[in-house]
Order: sequence, then C-alpha cells, then structure tokens
Amino acid sequence: SGILAFGSNRFGVVVNFESDVRTGNNSRSFILNVGLPHSTVVINEVMYAPVAPEKEWLELYNTSDGIVDLSNFKIQSHGGSSKILSGSLIGPRGFGVFCRDSSVGTLHYRVDPLFLQSIPSLSNGGDGIGLRDNLGNLLDTMDYKPRYGGNGGRSLERIDYPAANDSTNWAESVDTTGATPGMQNSVAILPFDAAIRRIDLSAAPTSLGRTGTISVVVVNRGRNEATNVSVNLEVLGNLDSVTVYSEKKDIPRPLAPKDSASVQFSFPVEQSGSYTAFARITLENDTRFWNDTS
Repeated sequence: SGILAFGSNRFGVVVNFESDVRTGNNSRSFILNVGLPHSTVVINEVMYAPVAPEKEWLELYNTSDGIVDLSNFKIQSHGGSSKILSGSLIGPRGFGVFCRDSSVGTLHYRVDPLFLQSIPSLSNGGDGIGLRDNLGNLLDTMDYKPRYGGNGGRSLERIDYPAANDSTNWAESVDTTGATPGMQNSVAILPFDAAIRRIDLSAAPTSLGRTGTISVVVVNRGRNEATNVSVNLEVLGNLDSVTVYSEKKDIPRPLAPKDSASVQFSFPVEQSGSYTAFARITLENDTRFWNDTS
C-alpha cells in the first residue's frame, strides 16, 4: 500500500508455485496513469475584458509544494479549448500566466513565467472556465458574470483558493494597474491584514468652539487574529496644511478574522475653515499596506 505518484506508475505481479512447469506466464506488468489531486492547480485570475492593446489572459496558481508540469493540460471555456504547450512548469506555490502576447507584462508587472500561447476566448458577457490535467481529470472550474467585476481593463481575482469557488470568492482587482499577474492577488486573504473600512464624520463638530467625534472603523481581513492594532488620526487645516490635531489610540482587544472595531477620537474645532482627516493603522506582520491609510 502507499500513495501513487502523479504520472505513470508501473506495477509487476509474480506468481510463485513450486510444482509449476510453465513459468513463462507467471509474471505480468502494467502501467497505471494517475492524475493530480483536485485543486492542485487552480484558476486564480482572469482578464476577460481587457482594454486594447492588452489581450485576454489567465493566471493559474500551484497550491502544492512541488513543481507541476502543465504539459498537455487543457484550458477550456464556452469559446473552445486550448492545450498547454510542453515544458510549461509552475514552481511550488507559484503562478503562471497564459496570454497570446507579452502585453500583460508591460501594462502591469513583470511576469515570470509568462507562457505565450493561445487560450480559449473569454466572453465579456459571462463564461465558464475549466482546467484539466493531461489525463482529462478536472482540476478546477469557475464561472463568472459581469456583475462579479472585472470590466473595463480590470481583472477578476480569486480571494481565497481553499474556499468554495463561487461568486463570493471572486472580486475585481483593486490594484493600481488594474491587475496582479504573476503575483499575489490584491484581494487575496493574507495571514495578517488589518484595514481601514471607513472614517465616520457623522458626529464630527460643525461649528466653532464645539467638540465632536471622528470614528475610524477598522476591520481584520486577515486569516489570523489581529492583536495590538493601533490607529493614528491626524487632522489638517485645509488652507495651510498644518496639523491641528493628532492622536494615537490602541484597539483594546484582539480582532478575530472579519471582526471590526470603531475607534473614536474627540476633535475640538478651535478655528473656522475646512479640515482634512487622515487615518493610519499599524499592525505587526501586516503585509498589505495600501489599505492601512485613508
């Protein structure tokens, strides 16, 4: 007994019989072809509605700790099927991008590996995409509709690869270039990721000499509990950009994944005019910084 390796596995059977006088038929061998476990490689990002000169492209992610040879795998959509070219390798926990040309690497980020080959056409009105290994086993599939996002030159990104692959697990890229080919998705769930959800000014002071409340709502979008989260609020006078208020507060309790907290600051209006409020949060081990300020 044991775990069979991906690919061709050769077996042999031998019969031992002491009185056997015809030994030429006592052994046989056979080959058993074994496919990859489901979701070893997943569909991770799709650019189905690019803006010229960019072409449609697809990103795959290797969820395993070993190199995966994608030779003769198939990418399928309602628009057809394309066989992946020989020698297409994705490293452990690595990404691979498939596109007809190199535009994806010049309009977003440097992509390595970038596999230049045809892929099936992807409908802007919604489509289904499937990935099969070289034995025809279905590794992953996803369906998308325009309401999921990914229109007008922005990609559709997978949020979490272990999660169910439905509409709740896909979102439009929030990256400044519109996509993240060959790198971690901008909407992916990270181990540690605290974010500012919003700054609430509904109770802020509106007249001279009054003191009101500015609230900063913080959410834990990471996979792990967030502890020792601090929030710094700074208020600037619009005319001279001079800091008129600055205070730092710690969130007194850990934030479980998807949990949120509202941190309140008392702000007094000591001069008339317009003000601009900025908030910044700090979390040790936070690896996504663009959502730490507002």
